[in-house]
Amino acid sequence: MSFEYQKDVDLVVVAQTDKTYDGLEDEIKSQFLHPIQVVLDQSGDIAKAFGIYASPQMVLVDKKLSVVYSGNYNISRYCTAKKTAFGKQSLQYLVEDTVNENLQFLKGNQLSYGCLLPSYDNQ
Repeated sequence: MSFEYQKDVDLVVVAQTDKTYDGLEDEIKSQFLHPIQVVLDQSGDIAKAFGIYASPQMVLVDKKLSVVYSGNYNISRYCTAKKTAFGKQSLQYLVEDTVNENLQFLKGNQLSYGCLLPSYDNQ
């Protein structure tokens, strides 16, 4: 995901893990080229609240705490197709207040790819 909007939005990684040790958040932060906030979701409650059951996924929430987008970054695990860069398009919509016709279609019409989260896998 491009960090071109990092001055306009708060970027947060929510990591679902049962690990707990000093430095875990810093370890996760070190995976990114830009500074980012890390929240540990050990219970899986955050993921469940947003309907996220696989990783990697993206959730965009506006200032009114309404979900603008929830789903895949792109149509496949590789983020090279600009036409299907759903995450980036949604972020642009959120920041620039532009209309993206794909967003209505995307809501609820995507299957998540990736690894199942521990909270989903244990059900």
